[in-house]
Amino acid sequence: CALVRSGKAYLCHAGDSRAYLFRDGSLAQLTHDHSYVQELVDCGTITVEEAEHHPQKNIITRALGVDYRLEPEFTSCPVQQGDLLLLCTDGLTNVLPKDKMEELLTKGGFYDIPDRLVDAANAGADAVACAAVLHYKKETVTELKEEMGHKLVVKKGNGGSQVHWEIED
Repeated sequence: CALVRSGKAYLCHAGDSRAYLFRDGSLAQLTHDHSYVQELVDCGTITVEEAEHHPQKNIITRALGVDYRLEPEFTSCPVQQGDLLLLCTDGLTNVLPKDKMEELLTKGGFYDIPDRLVDAANAGADAVACAAVLHYKKETVTELKEEMGHKLVVKKGNGGSQVHWEIED
């Protein structure tokens, strides 16, 4: 999961789903996979390239609901106006190479990003899910309204602004 507050993204994660930061046309992985194959990469037994096609790639070492003693990984990173956070399952990253994901992130409107990525990955055998979070300044709310074609509601609280959208019929 991800929370963006005061110019910083806070991430909590377990398993092999990933979070990426997309900035200036480049995608950077923010999370570390909790998998057997990632452990092999970390200790130098296999290369990143070998890991992509390893037969035990699906063995995860941390997951929700497996053990009550789960220790999720927490991380944070600074975000800038226009940065995009991509949260996705391995069903996406196992099928689409990084350069293809970067290409799809730069095409079309922001709110079509999850559909574009899922559609491109649907040739794979695994379930695919993703969400995109855009970091913006208050001045861009009007631009978001225009791009979305929906009613945009901004609620202000002591923690900052929260943006909600409602689809109009």
